[in-house]
Amino acid sequence: MKNIIIIFLSFFLTLSLPSVHAESLDTTSDKLYPNRKFYPQLNYISTKEMVTAVKSGKYNVIDARPALGYKTLHIKEADNFSANDEKFNEKIMALINKNIKPIAFYCGGLACLKSYKASVKTIASSEKFMGSFWYG
Repeated sequence: MKNIIIIFLSFFLTLSLPSVHAESLDTTSDKLYPNRKFYPQLNYISTKEMVTAVKSGKYNVIDARPALGYKTLHIKEADNFSANDEKFNEKIMALINKNIKPIAFYCGGLACLKSYKASVKTIASSEKFMGSFWYG
């Protein structure tokens, strides 16, 4: 389970943004994604990669917004796990136990922090789980 990859993606639900790769974080992507610099531990994929991944079923796609935003508009294949949900850790661990595909989070836009927070919380939950599994 240490091979679980948490992937974050913040983009408009219309999927109309140009592709931006984290591997080449230049001043342009810093302007487009102002909060990435605060989350260097996360992996990022472009909108184009996300579209391909969703179509191929490569990732577990998670909408990190509250339920109202999800009900209004979401990616068809996405589940809804808000990081503020009291049962977030339980839901994410159940997903990981059920299907060990990488997880791609998205939220409401370029400056939205919900995906970042959900990603960090997922990493912490999986590390805690692995620690209790190996050392508990």
